[in-house]
Amino acid sequence: MSLTSSGIQALTTGQIAGFNTSQAAALTAADLNYFTSTQLQAITTTDVQVLATATLNGLNSTTLGSLATSQVAMLATSQAVSLSATTLNSLAAGSTTNLDHLTTTDITVLSTAVLNGLNSVTLGALTTSQVAVLTTSQAVGLSGTALNSLAAGSTTSLQVLTTTDISVLTTATLNGLNSRSLGGLTTAQISALSTSQVAGLSGAAVNALAIGSTTNLGVLTTAKIDAISTATIKGLTTATISALTTSQQAHLTTSQLGALSATQSAALSTTAVAAMSSAQVGVLLGIGS
Repeated sequence: MSLTSSGIQALTTGQIAGFNTSQAAALTAADLNYFTSTQLQAITTTDVQVLATATLNGLNSTTLGSLATSQVAMLATSQAVSLSATTLNSLAAGSTTNLDHLTTTDITVLSTAVLNGLNSVTLGALTTSQVAVLTTSQAVGLSGTALNSLAAGSTTSLQVLTTTDISVLTTATLNGLNSRSLGGLTTAQISALSTSQVAGLSGAAVNALAIGSTTNLGVLTTAKIDAISTATIKGLTTATISALTTSQQAHLTTSQLGALSATQSAALSTTAVAAMSSAQVGVLLGIGS
């Protein structure tokens, strides 16, 4: 609107509320950054919807943090899709409840680049309803850091990810999850891990799954357990090995059994050992000799 800073500051809230959509659409980020919080909140929700995304992304953190939740709630999906991570982080910095007012449709149009650019405060502020609507294409691009930030807000945030979402996470992402994130996964989510995903898990990741609940590993099929690498097997704690079911322990391959240390092998149940083949027992007898 080519307003001067002094001209902007002289505007009354009544005048600002009286802007028509054409006038509002002409506002630049530079204009709005001169507004006081009271002036900003006088902009009608209808006018907010006509602000260009370039204008929204050009707002400074003070301006974005001053927007009312009712104004954030009225952002159109066409605006949300172009919001930068910096803009969203500034909205959350103003008030963590600001992001609560983004619709679930708005959330589904955010790119993975934007989602991975959100800081821990912003990601932790997302509601479970918002996390639950993340699409599979969004989930597959999420980093371990992003998912850890979601879990930091609430472990239930990760629990609302669908089993399909979980099944597309890369092994790099899974191994980047901390113990809180991995331990917070539900048995249904763990069961949804594919054989190739389990095969790529690190010892630390498998240990973290077992720490969450001793029954977590029990939902993995024997085929998935057999896919665990010998390098990973060497990194398992005795508590993790004990958390495997009798059937899972008895189904460990000779290569996996050969990778166990004497301390680890002592964690195998007598029932599991009794169910093993002579070849498997032969490997166990050779451990430590």
